[in-house]
Amino acid sequence: MNLSKYYYFIILFFTANLVGAQTLNFKHIFYKEGLVQSPISNFLQDDKGFIWFGNLKGLTRYDGYEFKTFVYDEKNPSSLCNNRVNIIFQDHEKNLWIGTANGICLYNKYTETFTPIDILEIKGGRNYISSLAEDNLGNIWVGTFAGIRKLNRKTRKLEEVFTTESNEVLGKKAIFSLFTDRDNSLWAGTKLGLRRFDPKTYQMLTIPEAFKEVKDLKVLVTRQDQEGNLWFGTETAGAFTYQKKQNTLLRYLSITGNPNSISSNWVRDILLFDAQSLWFATRTGICILNTATQKFTNYKHDPLNPNSLNDNAIWSFMKDRAGCVWVGTFGGGINFYYKGNANFKNIVERIGNEIGLNHVLVNAVTEDKDGSWWVGTFGGGLNHLDFNNHKCEYFSIKPDNQLMASNGIKSLADDGKGNLWIGSLDGLSLFNKERKKFRYFEFPVSDGKLSEKLISAILPDGEGAWIGTNGGGLRYVLPNGRSPVYLRKQALNNMGGLNLSDNFVSALVKDFDGNLWVGTQNGLNCFDTKANAITKIYQRRRHNKFQIDNSNVTALFIDSKHRLWIGTEGGGLNYFDRATGRFYVISKDLGLGDDVIHAIVEDDLHNLWVSTDLGLYKIDFKLFDVPFSKHNLEISGYSANDGLISNQFSNNAAIKLHTGELLFGGMNGLSVFYPEEIIKNTLQPEVALTRVLVNNKAVEIGQKDSPLSSSIVEAKRIVVPYDQANLSFTYSALNFINAENNQYAYKLEGLANDTDWQQIGAQRTVNFANLPPGSYIFKVKASNNDKVWGNGIRSLKIIVKPPFWATWWAYLIYAFCISIVSIIVVRFLRNRARLKRDLYLEHVYNIRQEELYQMKLNFFTNISHEIRTPLTLILGPLDKILKENSSKEFVKPLTLIKSNAGRLMKLVTELLDFRKAEEGRLNIYCTNQDITAFCKSIFESFQALADDRQIEYYFVASEAPLFIYFDSNQLEKAIYNLLSNAFKFTPEQGKITLTVGKSFIEDNWIEIGITDNGKGIPKDMQPKLFESFFQVDDRGRQDIGSGIGLALSKSIVELHRGKIEISSESFPENVTSFIISLPIGSKHLNSQQILDPSKAAYIMDTAVMNSDKVIVNDDAAPLFSRSSKKYTLLIVEDNDEVRQLIVDLLHGKYSILQFSNAEDALSSMKHEIPDLIISDIMMPGMNGLDFCKGVKSNENTSHIPFILLTAKASLDHQIDGLSTGADAYVSKPFSFQILELNIKNLLHAQEVMREKFGQQFVLMPSPSNIASPEEKFLNKLMSIIECKIEDPTFEVNDLVNEIGMSRTVLYKKVQALTSYSVADLIKQIRLKKAAALFKQNTYSIAEVAYMVGFNDRKHFSKEFKKQFEYSPSEYIQNFHQKKV
Repeated sequence: MNLSKYYYFIILFFTANLVGAQTLNFKHIFYKEGLVQSPISNFLQDDKGFIWFGNLKGLTRYDGYEFKTFVYDEKNPSSLCNNRVNIIFQDHEKNLWIGTANGICLYNKYTETFTPIDILEIKGGRNYISSLAEDNLGNIWVGTFAGIRKLNRKTRKLEEVFTTESNEVLGKKAIFSLFTDRDNSLWAGTKLGLRRFDPKTYQMLTIPEAFKEVKDLKVLVTRQDQEGNLWFGTETAGAFTYQKKQNTLLRYLSITGNPNSISSNWVRDILLFDAQSLWFATRTGICILNTATQKFTNYKHDPLNPNSLNDNAIWSFMKDRAGCVWVGTFGGGINFYYKGNANFKNIVERIGNEIGLNHVLVNAVTEDKDGSWWVGTFGGGLNHLDFNNHKCEYFSIKPDNQLMASNGIKSLADDGKGNLWIGSLDGLSLFNKERKKFRYFEFPVSDGKLSEKLISAILPDGEGAWIGTNGGGLRYVLPNGRSPVYLRKQALNNMGGLNLSDNFVSALVKDFDGNLWVGTQNGLNCFDTKANAITKIYQRRRHNKFQIDNSNVTALFIDSKHRLWIGTEGGGLNYFDRATGRFYVISKDLGLGDDVIHAIVEDDLHNLWVSTDLGLYKIDFKLFDVPFSKHNLEISGYSANDGLISNQFSNNAAIKLHTGELLFGGMNGLSVFYPEEIIKNTLQPEVALTRVLVNNKAVEIGQKDSPLSSSIVEAKRIVVPYDQANLSFTYSALNFINAENNQYAYKLEGLANDTDWQQIGAQRTVNFANLPPGSYIFKVKASNNDKVWGNGIRSLKIIVKPPFWATWWAYLIYAFCISIVSIIVVRFLRNRARLKRDLYLEHVYNIRQEELYQMKLNFFTNISHEIRTPLTLILGPLDKILKENSSKEFVKPLTLIKSNAGRLMKLVTELLDFRKAEEGRLNIYCTNQDITAFCKSIFESFQALADDRQIEYYFVASEAPLFIYFDSNQLEKAIYNLLSNAFKFTPEQGKITLTVGKSFIEDNWIEIGITDNGKGIPKDMQPKLFESFFQVDDRGRQDIGSGIGLALSKSIVELHRGKIEISSESFPENVTSFIISLPIGSKHLNSQQILDPSKAAYIMDTAVMNSDKVIVNDDAAPLFSRSSKKYTLLIVEDNDEVRQLIVDLLHGKYSILQFSNAEDALSSMKHEIPDLIISDIMMPGMNGLDFCKGVKSNENTSHIPFILLTAKASLDHQIDGLSTGADAYVSKPFSFQILELNIKNLLHAQEVMREKFGQQFVLMPSPSNIASPEEKFLNKLMSIIECKIEDPTFEVNDLVNEIGMSRTVLYKKVQALTSYSVADLIKQIRLKKAAALFKQNTYSIAEVAYMVGFNDRKHFSKEFKKQFEYSPSEYIQNFHQKKV
């Protein structure tokens, strides 16, 4: 087997000539983060926690996220006095003093402005501020390039205190540094060396003899440690320290070739880091002195180490409250050091001679017995890192059948026998660590997928190893390549147990009971190695409690207490309790930052560490109690911001080393750390407001209409008007260690839900939209990067002023106005109540008048209907008497009686129409007719009356006909009323004219005029003339009428969309004219008002038949074809007298069945079918219309003629009655002759129909066109008979059962329709069928006889001859002779 092996040279990690080890990790702040690119001269952390630093381009304040820079602006006297900031100093009163190259200025923290302090109009000299110091009395001393000055706080002047020649150095020469020691002595580094004076007496103090050799050096910085030792940094002579107790001085100089000496003699700043170490800022990096060993460790910029210093020229130091060191450089960048930056050691791609990886994507790691690491990379093959021997080796994976190596390792495991099992994209291999050789294994691909070659999990066990594949299931493989165990999903299982839940195996672990746990992408499997079978499968099911939270298993781990932990893809970390079979999850809900688990490891303190896509998480169990809860868990998260190699790690790429370190592999390399040595930030951060936006606009301090009178950092409250209540606050936790991990919470007291803190994570801005007017308190608090919450809460009172209409004085005005309005309203309500009471009384009066009016109308209506019945009883016998008795002495009085009864009938009809008009139910049915001929006929009906009274009576109209649409029945009433009134009030020998013609005023209108010369109508009564029940009773007449005729006439004309007018003039001849105007055409009418011509003709015929003008001639009545038969009539009438009258009139000619209600009549028809029905409409219970519908819709009775007899004589009622299927409509009072004629005609029509059906449906073939119910019934009857025609036993009873009727009803209906009995009908059809078969000449006579249901041939021949007058043989012979 050919092996590709690459050996890389051995590296010595340390050499004697190296300057020092790089053990300090720095984070860097550059111009990319917003920092001004300029040398950093000085740092200061103020009382609130902000970091201030000066440079050559101004003064900058930093809150951990954003920089705010203050610069000099010559147009703004409140700006910084110069951009070169040399010193930033905060005194005991927390005032911030800024020393620049052009004077000193005081920072106003409320207005964020600067006040210049005694600046002269000169360049440099006294204006160049190099240092500031405060003595124990609170005096501020200012070091300038023209000597030392004392700042007078009251006068804001710089006072000269050193004026004598002996103090000339302090009063006149350049000062480079000032420092106040614990003895309240001030040390000054001057141009001529070191000086010391008493700030109380201004006297020079003697410098100890030990300073003899250094007193003339240029001192740039002075510091004093906890033991009282003074440390000095010089410009050219390195550093020195004065130990007061021993009165000795030690110097530290740069010695070439000595790595333990200070690296440079230029020392610009000194930082007292702790009791054992001091940091020195030099031009060649940071020099840290160990005071115990008196040796320096030097730190410089290393281009190969991104965590080293970014510049060697160090200008300034500062240690903040969290113990972090801020390092300012000449190059302008800031280096930030925090001990926690070294929590994690990262192994990345090899650079230079350092130990590293040949590819940074790590998928698997394992530790060798000698402590070296075997690392499987995806793209770089196998890496061997040996830190003890300072060497690294790289091996490529290349199976024999491949030309190139893919080097994509996915899994790795040490069998403890000198071999590594390696899973890669190309399959499984075994690497011998001693011989450095690979052995490759080939397994067949089951489903034809090359992805099955990928080995995703390996677990050495016994002689071999368990191999989990990416789609090929699970195998147990021996070193010789044999695979005795092979498990797959949905495969033939020869070992018993369950099949594998999925072929994609992702994790393997073996518990202390010997069970193998197999994690797949679709569930967790428990494999009993003793039984060689899968005994349990755990998968997520919907809505089940205590189940695995996600079926996609990514990692498995058995901890030191034999507990099984399952990492899932999106379901968090699951603990499986084998005793109960339940799963308990730790996920985002309990504080875990991500639910995708890649690897699980336990440290020496029994804490669990899990890798995710968002970093590492440590899970500390305060109390192991299930289900897990937040108060029993402490979860800490670490990300790339905390020093990890990356946030995303690989599946199962994690181990605990023999040293106790934890090693995790991920996307960018390896991270290794000691869990117990991780430094945690315990400082509780302060929180500050840094910006406020109003209506999404920045707010200027102290500007006109600005809600801020002071800086938002210092502000205690903010006042905004109601229309600027959209507020946005930005805040910062002044924790500078991984500030992006700071967490925040806020609440706004004054809102309905202000009781709880709102946790908002790392969000630094909160917005409030449209706050209602009122007072609020905004509170915000913060935690540091390690989730330690600070006790300090920043509060800001927010006052949203109401609009002017919601202020107190506005409410006062409202109260006054409401009082005035209330008084007005009360008065209004009183008046309204009075008016309402009056209106109510008037309404009651009107209701009573309306009720009276309705009673009057109802009386007329009811009496009209009631009159029709007695009129029927009068006119019926009267017609009979007049017909039968021709004696003159009886005819004249009887004719008078009939005339007055007719007049009464007309009045009743008029009352009914008036009632309809009043209720809006009067309808018209118009047809296109000649109005001239129509009016002429009415005119002629009054001709005899005009002649009797010698009245001049004229009809004026054009000869040409005038066709318009009108309802002749209704319009006749209107014109008849007007003519009647004209004759009524016109005296004898008067004059009446009826005119018809087109209107001269309006086009497409005709006018009908009735003019008389009676006594006329007074003008004051003319407007009321057409009102209901109005009468002009000024003519001395006793019988003036009912007062409804003109009102009805007006209603009828208006229904025609016309109009009626009156004119009456008393001079010269009392001429009174009524003019009816009607439009021409049909556009003014709707479709319901225009009658179909055919229906109109039918209704007109019915109306004529109902009129008393019809002359009946008995001789003209049709004769019945079967005069010997006596027909049966069914009469239904609730009025006993009317019913008895009809019976008396008809009983001699017909058989009579009489009933008082429709229900009994319908019931009787089940047993006896009448030949004709006469029924009233208005009856209790079922009315006549429903009765008619029931008869016509029943198959048994649909053929019976039906006459409706009723007092409802209007056209509407006639249409309703005829539409139900009635054959005739006779109105009360009726003429006996008309009723009798209708009966005869309907019975005659029935007889004609019977003869038609008797021939058509019996002697002819089956009907083809079926329209009427009778035809449908007969067709059904014949279909049944024809179906059973071959059955000789088929008889009447069988037909009764088939048709669904009683025998009597069926006999009556068949007899009525065909004049045959049922038996004869069956026989006729059989014989007709036989004749049809004979014509086909296909069957013999005997066959035909049996085919039509005859058992006896002789009987068949006999019946056939009776029907056709020929025997069957003769019939056949004659048919063929005719055919020939």
